[in-house]
Amino acid sequence: MKRIVLVQPLLFFLAVILLGGAWQLQHQNKARYARNEFQVLSQQFSIRLREFIKTRIAITERLAKSAHASMLTPENFEMHALPVYLSFPGFEAINYINGKGTIDAVVPVETNRPALNLDLMTTVHFREHFQEIMRTGQTLVSVPMELFSGEPGVAILVPVQGEKGPVAAIAGVLDVHKIMEICFSRRELMTYHFQLMDAGTGKRLFSANAATVKKNGKDSFETVNLAVGSRTWEMKVFKAGAAGNDLVFVFLTWLAIILSAGSLSYFAGRFLRNIKELAINEARFRVLLDAIPDAFILLEPGGRVLDFHAPGGWTCCEDIPEGASNLDDLFAASMSADSMEQIAILLRRCFENQEIQSFEAQFSWPDEKLDVEMRIIPYGEDLALLMVRNISKQKQAEMWLKASRERYQTIFQESQDPIFVTTLGGRFVEMNRAGLNFFGSKTLGHLKSIPVEEVYADKVERVKLLKALRENGFVRNRHLVLKQLDGTKREALISVRLLEGEPGNESILVGTFHDITELSALQKQLLQAQKMESIGRLAGGVAHDFNNILSGALGYASLMKTKMPPTHPFYDYVETIERGAVRASELTARLLGFARQGQFAMIPLDVNKIAMDTAKLLQSTINKTIEVHLDLQDGIPAISGDPSQIHQVIMNLCVNARDAMPDGGKLTLTTGSRHIGSPPGTVDQPLQEGTYVF
Repeated sequence: MKRIVLVQPLLFFLAVILLGGAWQLQHQNKARYARNEFQVLSQQFSIRLREFIKTRIAITERLAKSAHASMLTPENFEMHALPVYLSFPGFEAINYINGKGTIDAVVPVETNRPALNLDLMTTVHFREHFQEIMRTGQTLVSVPMELFSGEPGVAILVPVQGEKGPVAAIAGVLDVHKIMEICFSRRELMTYHFQLMDAGTGKRLFSANAATVKKNGKDSFETVNLAVGSRTWEMKVFKAGAAGNDLVFVFLTWLAIILSAGSLSYFAGRFLRNIKELAINEARFRVLLDAIPDAFILLEPGGRVLDFHAPGGWTCCEDIPEGASNLDDLFAASMSADSMEQIAILLRRCFENQEIQSFEAQFSWPDEKLDVEMRIIPYGEDLALLMVRNISKQKQAEMWLKASRERYQTIFQESQDPIFVTTLGGRFVEMNRAGLNFFGSKTLGHLKSIPVEEVYADKVERVKLLKALRENGFVRNRHLVLKQLDGTKREALISVRLLEGEPGNESILVGTFHDITELSALQKQLLQAQKMESIGRLAGGVAHDFNNILSGALGYASLMKTKMPPTHPFYDYVETIERGAVRASELTARLLGFARQGQFAMIPLDVNKIAMDTAKLLQSTINKTIEVHLDLQDGIPAISGDPSQIHQVIMNLCVNARDAMPDGGKLTLTTGSRHIGSPPGTVDQPLQEGTYVF
């Protein structure tokens, strides 16, 4: 019996020793787990920072790819870069650098105006970086530099590709302090101490609470190297150690063990293991939540809040009460009553139908407004997860995109010249109103159903145009003859550029053309007028010389008439020669009038006399098978006109009549006069009332 009594305390003491050792081993395992957790957390921090910078590099490369160098100006560069600057935080500035290393455009202009026209080739590091990207055409991250604000920063240098290689560069300038504040929450920056430096140059980029880190000798830290573009950064993460008293811990541990019953030690061990597993799971869950930019709220029916998590970048959520127990405590001060009522309705609908409910709302604070998208996700019958996503930057980007599209449509549709977009294969994609009117199409859909080659008057010209585009990438002011849908041909000057498509997408042609049909017609009329003017000058010169020759003939004929009596047998011949010379002189006068070198004489004329002179000339010149007769009215009034012009009119009529009688006939010249009055009831009369001679 005494032996049993002695053995029992000994067994109890042995059990206490074993339990104490187990407790101490558990403490060491917990410390080892904390160390492993800190290593994982440091890796998570480095991944978060690396992915953030990788995203900015990709954004800068996309901006450089979308902005073609040959069409880039400081104005449209700002239109391309400003939405990127507003939509993606972390950029201190986005600069456009020409091929000589000078900054031509900056975004935003207000805070970076000193950088305009700055020659960066005077800096050794930048000159080396710039020459490298212009040579290789690859993206490069610069060495650390000092920004205008005095903070450290780096630049993402991306070449802008031209027709034959890089012609310029776009620099996305990042503020390292701003990046750290975006990537890590305020609680993380206060709990952990970060040191960030460039591994190549040894320059420090970021340091938080460095003095505190140096004083605490028991601090533990992790060093992580992360690749940032073409450079390597070294990040050290420090965590202050708890300067605990190991002796006190051991004493309290053994005291707790001694005071505990042997049977309870087993359950205590199981409880501690559950706590450890819960802590591990919670730590992993928190790391995962911190990497997601959304807020999460765990709710019960009625809106009671079980848990709430907001990402570090949501500074607006820092004023939410710690003990918020329902949605009114969370959002009543920042959301309208209508939005709160809508949340309540959708929450009830989510629990009743077990379906996801989505809507958009807005948080309002005195100094900030936040557009959010809310999704209520059912999680069983008694729980729901409210996910809140910040879409303010997305909304702003959509607004900028909408405004940009409206400006583009206004310019596109209001242009007086046709603007078109076609595929390289020959299909219409876009055409403005001027283009539809040019081709005579009422709708774009109708025009899309017609192959592009059908609007070319000569299809070979399209083949030549495509060949020039493949060789040069663009064509300016090329003369083409195009066809409207009704077959009418129109002349145009076309300017077009070939835009290469992404892999898997067809290339497109973008261009405009100017209708020069009327201009070409005017040019032809001008050329014809110039020809007629030249002919007139030539006719005037010939007429002038011919008139000099006729002067001698007419003078000698008149002299011969004075030397012979009218009864002389040659008198009539000489008189005929004189009249012919006079008519030839009159012909030269008409030629001089045509050439604007002579004048028409308006004098009273006897039509009967002109008719008789014409008849005498016809009898001696036309075919003898045609008889010429005169039917002249006596006493007809004189007319006002040029003798040579009236004679030419009558002669032309007679020549036409002769040509109409190739086998001979009778040609009668009739003169007379007639009075034309105004018939009763006649409103429109082609001739004025009076006496007319025919």
